[in-house]
Amino acid sequence: TPLEALPAVAEPLGLRTRRGRGVRAVGRELLVAQLAQRLARERTNLLLVGEPGTGKSAVLHDAIRQAARTKDDATLEARREERPDEPPPPQQFWRTTGQRLISGMKYLGQWEARCEKLIEELGETNGTLCADELLELVRVGGQDTSESVAAFFAPYLERGELRLVSEASPAQLDAIRVVSL
Repeated sequence: TPLEALPAVAEPLGLRTRRGRGVRAVGRELLVAQLAQRLARERTNLLLVGEPGTGKSAVLHDAIRQAARTKDDATLEARREERPDEPPPPQQFWRTTGQRLISGMKYLGQWEARCEKLIEELGETNGTLCADELLELVRVGGQDTSESVAAFFAPYLERGELRLVSEASPAQLDAIRVVSL
């Protein structure tokens, strides 16, 4: 089935980063390699924590490019043997923000339905959602944090039905801890 929710609220990261655009994580090759290995082989949620301007996004984008290349190589090799005429699978890493997830939704339950469809499509494509800022997911979506996008995602994350990679500064992480008490 064609993807509907993912392209509406997120952009594929692997394709863009494979073309070499964006900032590189120079001097952080070991960290990039470790993160790429986790992204390619483990089904875990990841949070990159660091001060603003320290290169979290650059490390993440380089790691996604490496992980996508690793997965693509393995997938293409397997597909050549099984189904040589079939195209490669869709992109696996999708970048979004909390605001994009809820934009245009004006009625109760609309953004939740969109997020359920998004989670379903990510599951079908073995995709990973990359949210720019974790704090934004905690703050958007409802009157308080118990109605937020992050609260909605929590059960899916706990059950392993959604894989999320995000970033936060130490101050944002402290704010999340205070909000969730």
